[in-house]
Amino acid sequence: MKLLVPLFTLGTLLVESTHAASICNALIPYSWTQAASSNPKLQGALNELSKNAVATWYTDRGGDAISDLLQKCSGSQVPSIVIYGLPNKDCAGGFSSSGNNKDAAMYKTW
Repeated sequence: MKLLVPLFTLGTLLVESTHAASICNALIPYSWTQAASSNPKLQGALNELSKNAVATWYTDRGGDAISDLLQKCSGSQVPSIVIYGLPNKDCAGGFSSSGNNKDAAMYKTW
């Protein structure tokens, strides 16, 4: 039983690291670029962070940025995409910026 737990943990780590390696990190977020240029002392930490994939948020107000991402990722990589163009994404709470999609039909078209 004592040997089973470490083997399970090792197996979990191997699966997670294998999965993480297949996520596309072809697009560098603007916020990362800004942080790197304005905080040179953090360059080492930012370089470590850049080894991991970061999900890119897409809104309904931009161009065809998802096509750009898909072109930069290889066929074996999985892009990490967060869709932010949802209508009423905060249940009309007014906490997020408004987008162009006003209903489900507009979202589907987008």
